[in-house]
Amino acid sequence: MVNEYSLADISGIYNLHLIQDTVNKVVISGSNHVNDFKCDQRNDSIFINSGKKINFNTAKNNLTLHFSSLTKLVTNDPVTLSNRDTLKFDHFTLWNIGEIAEVNLTFVCNFFYFANSANTLGHFYFKGSAGFASFFNRYGSSVFADSLYCKSAEIYNESVGDFYIRSEGEVKIYIWGPGNIYISEGSIPNVVESKGDGKIIFIPD
Repeated sequence: MVNEYSLADISGIYNLHLIQDTVNKVVISGSNHVNDFKCDQRNDSIFINSGKKINFNTAKNNLTLHFSSLTKLVTNDPVTLSNRDTLKFDHFTLWNIGEIAEVNLTFVCNFFYFANSANTLGHFYFKGSAGFASFFNRYGSSVFADSLYCKSAEIYNESVGDFYIRSEGEVKIYIWGPGNIYISEGSIPNVVESKGDGKIIFIPD
């Protein structure tokens, strides 16, 4: 058990599961040096580290975060990330800055902020709804947010991967790479900056 936390900063290779709950706890299971696992809490933040002991076991441990008031999640190493039931937030920030991330999240929130790093490969699936969503997508990642119903959004895409978005209103777009932006026909694209080869492609609403 841990005290209530709003930030989770995670280092290590995991199958990561999010569960919104009335209790706050961290559960780890698996065969890859579980005893090296450390969880430190500082005020309203938890910092999780696997110890990064070098070994030949490539299996990911399972890490489950039970939380009541999470607002920011940072992953620093390769992960898969998913949730069991629809998550509900006022605002939520997700930074996947490890080398690989495979993400599939369903949530409802007023404000959503997402970013990955200049070294991140992966596929990111976001579903549910958001009042406003901001995305900073880089390197070789593809984002599928066409099942995330946004009232408005902004996209910074410098990835070779494509980006799919659905919005009821304006979508501010910064095309900084070769990846295309696939946007629902009901959206209003506003290309603020275009210094890459990516194209705007409309898809049926």
